[in-house]
Amino acid sequence: MEKLIIENHTDLPMAEVLSYVKAVLLQGRISGDNNQYCYHSGFEDGVVISTIRNEKSDRFVLTHSKRLQQTLQGALEDSRP
Repeated sequence: MEKLIIENHTDLPMAEVLSYVKAVLLQGRISGDNNQYCYHSGFEDGVVISTIRNEKSDRFVLTHSKRLQQTLQGALEDSRP
């Protein structure tokens, strides 16, 4: 049995999110010696999908590159002395 976990960190409705996940699924397992879906997939509109292979599932984490950039910038600022 396969299990997919989808984390939507965008403002997109789930119906739209599923189309992005489908695009990654259709590529197949192309990362990590062909045992994981593409580690990071970017789309022209700024949507980014990161995948994580768990023991019993695959996790798809969707974010928008602008939001990701803000999150990373915040983390960098928090780590400065």
